[in-house]
Amino acid sequence: MKKVLVGLLVGFMIVSQVQAMGWRDGKKERGFDRGKMTERVCRELKLSDEQKDKFMNNNKQMQVEMKKHHAEVKNHLEMIRQELKKDSPDRGKISREINKVESINAKIHLKRIDSLLELKKTLTPEQRERFNQIGKKMYPKIKENSNKGVCD
Repeated sequence: MKKVLVGLLVGFMIVSQVQAMGWRDGKKERGFDRGKMTERVCRELKLSDEQKDKFMNNNKQMQVEMKKHHAEVKNHLEMIRQELKKDSPDRGKISREINKVESINAKIHLKRIDSLLELKKTLTPEQRERFNQIGKKMYPKIKENSNKGVCD
């Protein structure tokens, strides 16, 4: 039972963090590379130098914050794993740690939304339309890759 619960928690951690961590399927032309993706979006949206600078600075700031949040999540998940290894795990402590993880994940999602809204403010109507098209095209690929390994 403990192994199943630990496996589920690890699976949850992987699924909830996949967007920020990126993924690879072993082929260079496929998968997710944050740097290449950022450059590609800038190029496809035809951002001005000023827009690109704002976008890149916002992206760098977000990456720093995400690393901090992901480190916190990792610490809380490790506390859960340690508690589950005990002969008599404290369910209340596990529940509190899970709530902390969920709180951090909510902060991560809100930060991503703030970043997206900030980017959209700098875009022209034509760029916003192109951005929406890129999102519609990328969403199925992101969803497909984020589900890989969950049920394998």
